[in-house]
Amino acid sequence: MKYANSRISRITNGRTLKLVALLLLLSYCKKDPTTTGGQRIITLGGSITEIVYALNSGSSIVATDITSVFPEEAQKLPRLGYFRNIPVEGMIGLKPDLVLASSEAGPPAALEKVRSLGTRIETIPEAITPDSARERIQKLGELLNQSTLATGLIEKMEKDLKKAEANRAAAQKQELKALFLYAR
Repeated sequence: MKYANSRISRITNGRTLKLVALLLLLSYCKKDPTTTGGQRIITLGGSITEIVYALNSGSSIVATDITSVFPEEAQKLPRLGYFRNIPVEGMIGLKPDLVLASSEAGPPAALEKVRSLGTRIETIPEAITPDSARERIQKLGELLNQSTLATGLIEKMEKDLKKAEANRAAAQKQELKALFLYAR
């Protein structure tokens, strides 16, 4: 009995108790490894997901839609379904700080419900032309505080477009030597 009392007094005298309390506090405050800077992002639209990864912010994404197939890391994240028919419960359950949604995402009532619950939703216009793609990259860069990277990505895209145009012009100058038709 004397041994049990001395052991209890050692536990309650402070050091061990403080250590246990510190360990419990640290385990409670453990940072979610899927986020950076505490921001939890959901992307709705494959091209938005690709741009977010290209802007080195992919580690903040906690979920995507099924159209987000590139880069490969995006396929390992939880999927919310098709970006034009996103379930409210699925988004709310992930507790996002920011939803980056294509202008074609929806249904609008679902996005409005999520917004009304306090989640910030940014709608990004669909990119159909090179100019709209530039605008999309720039806007995402601003939203993610990655404007410098966005500018670099736009410059790379413009170089690639010029190279593709040069290849197209060279191909048009070549004489057609074969034609293959397949009709079923």
